Amino acid sequence: LSGKIPPCLGQMNQLSVLDLTNNSLYGEIPSSLGSLQSLNSLHLRNNKFFGKLPLSLQNLTNLFTIDLGENVFTDNIPSWIGYNLTDLRFLNLQSNNFYGDIPPQLCQLQNLQLLNLAQNNIMGNIPRCFGTFTAMVAPERGNFFGPTS
Repeated sequence: LSGKIPPCLGQMNQLSVLDLTNNSLYGEIPSSLGSLQSLNSLHLRNNKFFGKLPLSLQNLTNLFTIDLGENVFTDNIPSWIGYNLTDLRFLNLQSNNFYGDIPPQLCQLQNLQLLNLAQNNIMGNIPRCFGTFTAMVAPERGNFFGPTS
């Protein structure tokens, strides 16, 4: 697929997964996507999206997954991700142009199992509160793939 995401996509009220990975889409993410209240999974990885993440995405409080890696987003990582998207389990912002500090509000994502901020222009320290990501800790005698023998 190529071109821009049409704003009318935000009218698909019952949509639970939007996967536009590995295409030639470009432009800014339309703010109308913030109307997709049933959305659980947003995958826009490996396109040519740029600009800032629209503030309207903070309305997607049912999201478990956000995969925005391998685009050209340029902004600070928005603190509203930690405040509003508290059910997130998977957050991939790899290979963009995010800059500045890691917002400590991300520490509020207690269900987070994967956080990928690699290959950006992020500076500063890793927030101490990252030690509270208990969902990332494998149980003793087991791992992500199940118990060991």
